[in-house]
Amino acid sequence: MHKLKRKEILLQKIVEKNFMSSKDFLEYAQSNGINESTARRDLKELEKEDKITLTFGGIISKVENELEIGRIEKAQKELYKKVAIANEAIKLLKENDVIFCAPGTTIEHFVKKIDKKIKVLVTNSFPVFLSAWNNKNIKDVFLLGGIFKEKSQVFYNRDTKKYLEGIKFSNAFFSCYSIDYEGNIYDDFAPELDVLIEVLKRSTVKNLLVDSSKFVNEGINQLISVNDINNLITDQKAKGLITEKIEYLNIVFSKEN
Repeated sequence: MHKLKRKEILLQKIVEKNFMSSKDFLEYAQSNGINESTARRDLKELEKEDKITLTFGGIISKVENELEIGRIEKAQKELYKKVAIANEAIKLLKENDVIFCAPGTTIEHFVKKIDKKIKVLVTNSFPVFLSAWNNKNIKDVFLLGGIFKEKSQVFYNRDTKKYLEGIKFSNAFFSCYSIDYEGNIYDDFAPELDVLIEVLKRSTVKNLLVDSSKFVNEGINQLISVNDINNLITDQKAKGLITEKIEYLNIVFSKEN
């Protein structure tokens, strides 16, 4: 196989995954007839070409993934699961709660459906803000400002503590990029971690809303462990994916039609 073709095959897979562990990468290379020493040499060249970043135990893509699902397309994907999860999460609310709602299409559905009187809702997601603004059950809505990421419609700020000073949340509702076998929860956008970590420190109850496609997958930006949250709300298909590390958590399975 020609060197250029070989590097194209390897890079395409890394871009598709966004992050690959070294083990998974070498297994993929071998499945394409590329031996370990050649694959490692190609990685070094791709790093010099500024197309990837090599980390301890993994590879991160620096190339824009044209196949990445955008926010609008993501909202359409398996919509019924997200709505069902949102319906279950509503039951965890209490009158006059002060809540934080993180970005995510499932969270957007949740906010639209809130049917209890909420004292304050804080978010760093513009779509979530709009959903909350149009929900008459939410008295006050506060949008955290900062640098705006247009694709995901999210704000992030390195000075989050300043904006959240004096706030204590009754509930935090958030989603994630993936949950690995050990129960570690990952986000896909490193700058946003600062906001979520600070919010979760200030939250009495932490609620993770996530569909079954996110289970037993690795990630690169670790947010928190399932051992540190209170409730996991997911869909019925997740039952076969729940590992021993996760099963002791309070898990709510959605009722899908």
